[in-house]
Amino acid sequence: MKEILSFSGRRKKSIILGFFQKAEIELDLDRCKDYTITRRISGGGIAFSDDRCRQINYGVVGNIDNELFPMDIIGSYKQICGVLIDTLKHYNLNAAFRPINDVVVDNKKISGNAQTRWEGKLLQNGTLLLDFDIEEMLLISNIPKEKYLDKKIASVRKDSHGLTGNSGNNVIWKR
Repeated sequence: MKEILSFSGRRKKSIILGFFQKAEIELDLDRCKDYTITRRISGGGIAFSDDRCRQINYGVVGNIDNELFPMDIIGSYKQICGVLIDTLKHYNLNAAFRPINDVVVDNKKISGNAQTRWEGKLLQNGTLLLDFDIEEMLLISNIPKEKYLDKKIASVRKDSHGLTGNSGNNVIWKR
């Protein structure tokens, strides 16, 4: 199998749940009426997309035994996220990998990732936040404190960021 990398963006408000998440627990469903709610086959947390294309979604598929995709889960996240990190560094952004599966710029999360493995194959999908409305995300979701406290994050508001909010650098995203 050849490795596959795909990108997508949608002009539709959507919430993509991780495989094991339950919408009625994770979301304030009464406030999600304008959103399409779907589920992906990989684990991980909620991914939000708005109707202004401020998030890029990507997916990578390949063989686990391929040297590009290590057997070690954190190692494979780090390897795949490394391509995104190198690209961000090319644009002089202070990008880094934060285990288990986040990419941060100036220690603020701009990309979350999830994986699933089956029959010797790996799928990793992730997001790249160009910009987003943190207040809207918090309004429609029920993010438990444990979700961010276990990562030593003081608050979701302080931890999450889009690229357009970092160092005034808007080089990557031009419409």
